[in-house]
Amino acid sequence: MWEWTDYAHLSDEELYHYGVAGMKWGVRKAFYKTFSANHLRRSQEGVKKDIAKLKAKALKKKQKFAKFQTKAANQMSQGNMKKAAKYFKKSSKAMKIANKREKTILHNEKLLKSYEKRLSELDKKAIDNGKNKVDKLLK
Repeated sequence: MWEWTDYAHLSDEELYHYGVAGMKWGVRKAFYKTFSANHLRRSQEGVKKDIAKLKAKALKKKQKFAKFQTKAANQMSQGNMKKAAKYFKKSSKAMKIANKREKTILHNEKLLKSYEKRLSELDKKAIDNGKNKVDKLLK
């Protein structure tokens, strides 16, 4: 069982680490900068595929939302308020899921932009390195 420990007896010579202020656990800063160009290109392709899948799923959920909304309106016009409430609940759930997927799509698109930026930096570095090597060989 866990017990409270009094740290008053510890000396001032001990080092304590409480993490970086504002950093979240498990998050690394600028992790994409350590990747090679080939790894970035593969990751970029995977993110593009994920975006396409998410867009299709979000569209399906929006269609379900519209379907449940029309069913709820029909039930309300017939006077079945319990069924109408059930369909409204289903429609709101479908819309929440669609919004969540669209938020993920936006995040993935930002990630793609960061990949493209890093790839362009790597390509420039590779070109500069090649030019420098050619210049050294020609001298």
